[in-house]
Amino acid sequence: MDILALYPKLDLNRPVGMDRNRLLLLERLSRDHNVDVWITANGPASHEIGVLEDIGATVLHSNAASVGQPELLAQSLFAEHVPENGSVLANIPRSRVGREYDIVHVETAGLAPLVKRFSDRPVVWSLVDSPSYRKERLYRYNSGTIRGGRQFVEWKVTQRLESRYGPYADAVHVVSEQEATYLNDQYAGVRAHAIPVALPETFTDYPRNDSFENRVAVLGNRDVPYIQEGISEFIFPAVRDIAECIEDLQVILLGRGTMEIPERYSDIVHQPGWVDEYVDELARASVAVVPDPVGSGIKNRTVQSLALGLPVVGTRYAFEGIDINPSLVGSEFETPHELRDSLKNILTDATTREQMGKRGQTFATNNFDPDNVTASWLELYQCITK
Repeated sequence: MDILALYPKLDLNRPVGMDRNRLLLLERLSRDHNVDVWITANGPASHEIGVLEDIGATVLHSNAASVGQPELLAQSLFAEHVPENGSVLANIPRSRVGREYDIVHVETAGLAPLVKRFSDRPVVWSLVDSPSYRKERLYRYNSGTIRGGRQFVEWKVTQRLESRYGPYADAVHVVSEQEATYLNDQYAGVRAHAIPVALPETFTDYPRNDSFENRVAVLGNRDVPYIQEGISEFIFPAVRDIAECIEDLQVILLGRGTMEIPERYSDIVHQPGWVDEYVDELARASVAVVPDPVGSGIKNRTVQSLALGLPVVGTRYAFEGIDINPSLVGSEFETPHELRDSLKNILTDATTREQMGKRGQTFATNNFDPDNVTASWLELYQCITK
């Protein structure tokens, strides 16, 4: 099978995240299939090209002109005759121009309709954001409970695209059954399929942490406004009460970005910034907290924490798309008081903490194994090429 993957970016400097999930899929697909990769928003760095070539993928990369010329890019890749303005093709192997791929896998939203315009190849369109919660986010933005102009613009753009999923893709990919059901119910002609994220081996093979510290890892990128709001709304009010009854409590904020920590919490709450040893830092915790006040389809951070054997305490959005009862692997909270009580129970009850950790680890390993996820992708590819 010849596969073309159109990704908006591929930043392999980060040890976790969607870019690592993309690499896991490409690595396994490349074992038995021909895979070409195009990074559409920004050209990959030389070390990233090397990583992709090491796993057997062919990297198609152009000069910077392609970033602002998506129509020319699509036409150049799929048209039988190369357009007169060939600058976008500067670094594309000529053998790849106009190639008949069996599958085109698109994650760059603006390219999906263009691929269909210039090619009759089957298209899978991956949605990395959550359609079913977008309207809720938009409502909360307008009501003042979520801020951030850039996010607002992105939601408006994606809303306009929602009515056109069907014509521009033979299949739409989302990360959870919840999202697939929403799309199939809301949009006529959409064929939405749920395939989960894949766990890197750094999480599934990590040695279990048997040492215990009163250490809480709070997960989320603090350069995202609503993550800061979740931390301020839930974490700060809860930790002072917990610290009064649990000795040596340490709360670590893990993720990109920084935020202002009120002085009265500064002896308990710490933010080391983005750390290269993210997995090591997370594995040292006794419990993970995911305080997101809005959803995104599925939380990688929740799945990763479960895989490391950590109980997870989170909002309902922390567990969305993950088919397990939160009380089996941690707990769900809606208020700072519920968060406080859950953390107290988990930190002071070693037996419950260990049982939750083992259940979560087994669930994550069984349901997010990279080989099983890749098999699901191949099944989808084969289904739409028949």
